[in-house]
Amino acid sequence: EEDLLAINAYGVSSDLSIASGVQYAYEISNKLMLTAGSEHQFNRVSDEMPGYDRAIDQTVQVLGNYGQLEWQVMEEWSFLFGGRFDYLSIDGIYELQADRFDNEQQFGVFTPRASTMFYLQPKLKLRLSYAQGYRGPQAFDEDLHIETVGGAALFTRLDSELQTERSNSYNISLDYSGQAGLFEFNFVVDA
Repeated sequence: EEDLLAINAYGVSSDLSIASGVQYAYEISNKLMLTAGSEHQFNRVSDEMPGYDRAIDQTVQVLGNYGQLEWQVMEEWSFLFGGRFDYLSIDGIYELQADRFDNEQQFGVFTPRASTMFYLQPKLKLRLSYAQGYRGPQAFDEDLHIETVGGAALFTRLDSELQTERSNSYNISLDYSGQAGLFEFNFVVDA
């Protein structure tokens, strides 16, 4: 019985991931630097588990555009402000025994970021930063395989009302950089 349960966990998966992008940096002046870019991510996964009569065919695409402006206010201070807008597209067919679920959703997500840096000494700098991140909803995850091998077959179906997960990150760091002969080094304390 345990052998049959283990055999049912095996299936056939194929996964194609492609990422491409372009970035442009323009020095407006010796105090202002503009960086902008665009990125495209493509992921197509097909996962079949005949023992559980389960199949997933999912395509996720993300088109992201971003920009940031770095401003060197004075020699000791600099500020960075930026943001990114991602357009996510999820298209999937999910089958479990006689049930079939089609899912096609699009999301637009804006994530901001900002930081300030202060040079306490020429080699010692203090940085404060904030960034927001996200994870778009997906029905396929490697955890599905781990759970199934453990005997708990899972089937995920995306709710049409499902929202994007967001995270907020606050960071403070102290960075000391130096040189000893031919060697360069950095010592960073980060929280």
